[in-house]
Amino acid sequence: MVVVIAIIAILLSLVLPAISTMWHSAQVRNSHQKVSNLLRLARGRSLTLQHIAYGVLFYVDPTYNRQVAVFIDATNLPDSSG
Repeated sequence: MVVVIAIIAILLSLVLPAISTMWHSAQVRNSHQKVSNLLRLARGRSLTLQHIAYGVLFYVDPTYNRQVAVFIDATNLPDSSG
């Protein structure tokens, strides 16, 4: 019985790092896909609406300490030349 538990413990110690690596890889892949989709959507909106300055702004929300992406439209900004 002790041998079986020892074998299971050894197998788990070998498998857990691989599972952790796969999980991290999937998270990175999902994040990459989300950012790519946001940029693609912003480009599509810019082309459809004929906006000169339309894009995605990435920032860290200090309230929740999370990374956030929002669409921005700079065509309605006040003129900063004066």
